[in-house]
Amino acid sequence: MRKNSRYTDLKWNSKKNLSSSKKKMEALAAKWADVDFFIVGQIEDVIAKIEEIEEDINGIDPRKF
Repeated sequence: MRKNSRYTDLKWNSKKNLSSSKKKMEALAAKWADVDFFIVGQIEDVIAKIEEIEEDINGIDPRKF
């Protein structure tokens, strides 16, 4: 078994899931762009939070565990 594989896999899977969620939210914002800018603003807030979480995950070094 690889050293720290559980944490490395967790980091990789989390980044993959967040990236997928971000793409879906961007597509949703594009659909709502012509209908309601308030909803688009809220979606953009969610996307910004996802980006913050991605940065936090990138800062984690699995070798510490």
